[in-house]
Amino acid sequence: MKKGFFDRPGGLLLVLLLFFSFYTNAQQTAVYQDPEASYRLGLELFNKEKYGAAQDIFDKIIADAGGEYAEIKTNASYYSAICALELFNDNAEFKLIEFIEQHPTSARIGRAYFQLGRLQFRERDYRKALYSFQEVNRFDLTAEERMEYNFKLGFAFMKKGESTNAKKLLANVKNSNNKYAVPATYYYGHIAFEEGDYDEALQEFEKIKNDRSFRRIIPYYLIHIYYYQEKFD
Repeated sequence: MKKGFFDRPGGLLLVLLLFFSFYTNAQQTAVYQDPEASYRLGLELFNKEKYGAAQDIFDKIIADAGGEYAEIKTNASYYSAICALELFNDNAEFKLIEFIEQHPTSARIGRAYFQLGRLQFRERDYRKALYSFQEVNRFDLTAEERMEYNFKLGFAFMKKGESTNAKKLLANVKNSNNKYAVPATYYYGHIAFEEGDYDEALQEFEKIKNDRSFRRIIPYYLIHIYYYQEKFD
């Protein structure tokens, strides 16, 4: 008896593979033809930290969506820039600045400045980061982001020599339950030490003297403080 196609080894598997391939391609085509569906898919990928795939979708929306989807295109531009930041793309700063310049009335403008400041801080361009962070409305940020904002803006002020502003911001972070609390305590203590306020510096350094990130350097501060306080023993 002659075997039919489905009776042959692998015949059914091939049909299933072709079906799923057709279904997936058809689904993707439908999504790309619908900017709103594309945007939702891009956000889903973004929230799953699949930044490369998300950026591809956002860029396609920017390129192909019509004028009736202006708000979606604006949001896609923002998320494409954030993807570039997360992917360490060379054009991340350019994309964020471009978004800020092209969409000055966007509700996301403050967050764009925050992300730009984060990028500039990461690249140790503290002068630029200081400017960008000062354009942020901190009430647009989450509680976690506000701690990051206060620490990095405070650090940037410290680098500029504005110790009063730096200490005020670092003080908001150093006693929090946050990953920036320990470094904020260190730099707050460092500023107090530089200002000659040894009692305050000692109080801050004692809190973190056993922290593994700073336990090698804190003793040098303590030695100097005890010397200046004439606690020679």
